Amino acid sequence: MLSDVFDSIKDKLSNYLSIQFKSIVTNNVIRHSNTFDYYKINESIFLIDGIKDENSNEHLESIKEEIETHIPNSKLNYLKKRTKWVIMLS
Repeated sequence: MLSDVFDSIKDKLSNYLSIQFKSIVTNNVIRHSNTFDYYKINESIFLIDGIKDENSNEHLESIKEEIETHIPNSKLNYLKKRTKWVIMLS
């Protein structure tokens, strides 16, 4: 997909600019299996509305339902505003 976007930019704007990707050689690769058991998590998870539009509550509710299916023992809470102890993603 990234290659398609790059080719499209190159085709349309090649008279004006040149874009190249930087190559980085990977020396060491560490692989691990995903054996983490999310069902064992029983921590509190705080959901914060960083968007605050008319559909925010519906989005938060769908996120809450998805988290509950994957991490059923978690305690989900809504916060109205960010505190210094909570990280917000918006």
